[in-house]
Amino acid sequence: RAYAALYAGRAHEALLEALPAEGEAAWRGRALAGLHRYAEALPFYRAWAGSDREGRLALGRLLLVLKRYAEAEAAFRAAGGAEGAYGRGRALEALGRSDAAVRAYLEARTPEALWRATALLERSGRTAEALPRYRELAQGGSKYADDATLRLWVLARRRGDAALEAWAYERLEGGLALLAGKEWPEPPAAEACAAATAAVPGQATVEQLLREGREAWALGEARWWAGRLGPTGAWGIVGVLQRHGLWGASLRLARDLPGLPRHCDWPLRYPRAYPEPVRREAAAFGLEPELLWAVMRVESRFDPEAVSPTGAKGLMQFVAATWDDVARRLGEAPGDPFDPATAVRYGAYYLRSLLDACDRQLVCALTGYNGGPGYTRRALAAVDGDVWDFLRFQPRDEPREYVERVLWAYATYKALAGAAP
Repeated sequence: RAYAALYAGRAHEALLEALPAEGEAAWRGRALAGLHRYAEALPFYRAWAGSDREGRLALGRLLLVLKRYAEAEAAFRAAGGAEGAYGRGRALEALGRSDAAVRAYLEARTPEALWRATALLERSGRTAEALPRYRELAQGGSKYADDATLRLWVLARRRGDAALEAWAYERLEGGLALLAGKEWPEPPAAEACAAATAAVPGQATVEQLLREGREAWALGEARWWAGRLGPTGAWGIVGVLQRHGLWGASLRLARDLPGLPRHCDWPLRYPRAYPEPVRREAAAFGLEPELLWAVMRVESRFDPEAVSPTGAKGLMQFVAATWDDVARRLGEAPGDPFDPATAVRYGAYYLRSLLDACDRQLVCALTGYNGGPGYTRRALAAVDGDVWDFLRFQPRDEPREYVERVLWAYATYKALAGAAP
């Protein structure tokens, strides 16, 4: 258990020091791989592979990292099962054996395997074979369901298949539905949501503690009351925190709360956080404040002290190199990434520069904000600038999922502002 705790905490050097001189091949290999010492890790993974199936899967994954694809395919074949078939598909795809990779992916039948299989089928001119697999994904509950639905809609339009187009359009939801021109639901009516902003038990206590500067006590009291009140009362406590500018804490409290009828929780789930700097910098850089709020909500959930596993900091989640570059372009010394006003200003400048570079194409700019401008340029160039193919064929999943989440938040903020997305 101690080894597992060190590994889970990414204390890889400490794990190596704690291991005995002999044995524990699996933990030694994982610690070395965690330090990116992959070649050193390989013999320990081979030893681990000789003892159990998980070791064979781990060996296959390490061999993929080392680009020893033929060996990786053999390791995954020895492991067997859906995970082994998926791993074989990855190795075969890297070897350029697309048809064999498709067969392996279809054998695995996992959502990620089907997603990769459909890409290979499309690229080899076998779109008709991809369609039923997209439909299978669209009807499932994986993270690829919305992406597959959008792709079905795009392909149906290209093929003139009105029935399939209607089927996919009906199922489109969230941020990607906006790209297909789907209407956003009506915003909540203030008179119907009066209960969500009414005074609730505990409100006076929380507010008194905040006035006294006892923030930690106030947050503890807020959590206590939110756990004992019904949904409407708990949302009332969230509103108290937001009225005092505790935007990040309010969303942490709201994370697991059920929604309210008629979308009455929307104004509290999507607050206009840090309104003064957001409106000021949006005006300065020609942006909609709703777009800044959407990006900020997805990036940090309004926590000005947020730090990601990759070291991105603050409300707008800048890594050090990009933060310093923005400061240079603004002609100033780098500011404090944990200062809300500075973070909003740098974020607004950077988003404006990305929109300009992308000819005001929002999908491109948002992908650039998440994945980097270079990644975005290369992915767009690979599909001759086609945004629909860019969404489908870019090599990483995270930027596509990021775009969907920001578009959803952006549309919600626009709806709350009474404007069309």
